[in-house]
Amino acid sequence: MAGYIEAWGRGFEMMREGCREYGLPDPVIVEEQGGMEVAFLKDIYSEEYIQNLHLSDRQVQGVLYVKKHGRITNAEYCEITGVSDRAALRDLN
Repeated sequence: MAGYIEAWGRGFEMMREGCREYGLPDPVIVEEQGGMEVAFLKDIYSEEYIQNLHLSDRQVQGVLYVKKHGRITNAEYCEITGVSDRAALRDLN
């Protein structure tokens, strides 16, 4: 039985790796009533979608940075956009 469980575990890891390779979110894996459900999500946050959110150009830069790196600090926002700390704080809020 351990061989089957090990194979399943590797299968989940392969699904995660495949999603990451294509820039998609990790699949959502849920155990329900003794069964497993895997949901694959698409990334709706394309550059085109983000630019249509009525954000400033530098806010778009910030969102794209977060998409790529998973987070952003005030200092990083200042560096990539060239704004002051105060303007960065305002934009990020």
